[in-house]
Amino acid sequence: MDITNSKKIYNKYIYLIIAIIFSLIINIDYSLLSAFEYSFFLLVISILCIYIHNESLSKLNSQKIYNQLRISEDKLKKANSDLEIYIDSLEELTILKERNRISREIHDSVGHALSTTIIQLSAIEKLVSYDKDLKELVCELREFVKMSLKKYEML
Repeated sequence: MDITNSKKIYNKYIYLIIAIIFSLIINIDYSLLSAFEYSFFLLVISILCIYIHNESLSKLNSQKIYNQLRISEDKLKKANSDLEIYIDSLEELTILKERNRISREIHDSVGHALSTTIIQLSAIEKLVSYDKDLKELVCELREFVKMSLKKYEML
């Protein structure tokens, strides 16, 4: 009978005491000294077996904890990787938003500048009505700016 495999700790000691008592009773016929020697030997072996069994259980428990830590570490590494991917996509999204904002501002300011230029060129065209060459040059410039604005608005 292997008393070290008992699940409950107090059962191990009860079985050990019973085994020692039985060894004393069985060996009492030969001599009291040999019965005590045999019982002591049985006690030492049993205690060593219990110690070895407890160490084995401790090792198994440590291995279980180590495996759980390793699994947790893998989960943490994956979570860290996911966070890095999320940060990269967030940075990219932020950059795109800023580019769009700047693009709108440029679009609005360039469109406004071209519109203002067309209006001013129309006014200059009326002011320089006495010089035909200058008026023609201003008219061509105004038409060029109008064409540029139309192309720009298509973007």
